[in-house]
Amino acid sequence: MSSRRYVIPLRISPGFSLRLTILLILVHLGGILMLFNMQWQWWQIVLMSSVVLISLIYNFGRHVLQAHQQSITEINWASDGRWLLTTRSGNSFQARLSANSFLHPQLVVLNFNRGRWKRQSVVLFRDALDQESFRRLRVRLGREACVD
Repeated sequence: MSSRRYVIPLRISPGFSLRLTILLILVHLGGILMLFNMQWQWWQIVLMSSVVLISLIYNFGRHVLQAHQQSITEINWASDGRWLLTTRSGNSFQARLSANSFLHPQLVVLNFNRGRWKRQSVVLFRDALDQESFRRLRVRLGREACVD
């Protein structure tokens, strides 16, 4: 297998994902529907439904629209294995990819450690990137898992 220093750096700029949008809406809608099966009073159901809707709005803005200041708008994976994440606010920081990241042909979830207590996740469906970038990311992640 070739050395890491010969790997071309990978720059990813996630875009809008219809699949992520649909998934977020369905999961939150399912949560609200489950509340109506609970034997609670009406005001408890309304309160918990409000919490679920706030979660939907927050996650939609952060992960789909990338409107939150801490949303990751660009990911750079250097040939030496370093990760550089850039946020909506323009801040860049180095992070370490966590071993519990998820790799699937349609979905990649990158879990980063930014220090002892700071964690950051990036959810990438196939439709959030161009096909070549998504393919390169999956292939490279698969190779890294075999090497480490």
